[in-house]
Amino acid sequence: MNPISRRRFLIQGGSAYAALSLGACGSSPDVSGGVSGGGGGAAPSSDDGYKALIAIALHGGNDAYNMIVPRESAAYSDYASARQGLALPRGDLLALGEADNGVAFGAHPQMNGLQSLFQQGRAAVLANVGTLAEPSSVSQLKNGVIAAPPRLFSHNDQSDQWQKTSVASLEAVGWAGRAADLLAPE
Repeated sequence: MNPISRRRFLIQGGSAYAALSLGACGSSPDVSGGVSGGGGGAAPSSDDGYKALIAIALHGGNDAYNMIVPRESAAYSDYASARQGLALPRGDLLALGEADNGVAFGAHPQMNGLQSLFQQGRAAVLANVGTLAEPSSVSQLKNGVIAAPPRLFSHNDQSDQWQKTSVASLEAVGWAGRAADLLAPE
């Protein structure tokens, strides 16, 4: 018998998960929110309380600073100054509402699907998340007073850390690779 490869484990595991999910729901959940261009299947016939967390990791394939943009005057001015020729015109932004700090935000003008989901209460923006093990200030990090993930200011390393189970080390493989190693026949 051939040992299972990581690629095969992920493909078979994903297929099994999808089959179990479809069986439990009766159909695939509608993640499009009724917005054209969305992906999901048929919506469940009743509100059974189903919720999903969808994380999209583009690993550098997205200009996040032009995806969600502050619309409030002072914050937009800071954004436009920092982005120089890349800043979106304030009037073109699609209104999303205010953040907890009272700053109004908008979405890129081509993200009307996101705006619709956001207005329906079916989408939210999680910003400023990272791999820190505990709340930290810049001075604590600079002075080494607090434990920080390895290579904290390296974008590539921090992107890799998102796929690992430990922020304390630079492991070579993520959770799925380790699971495949454990499940592979000897």
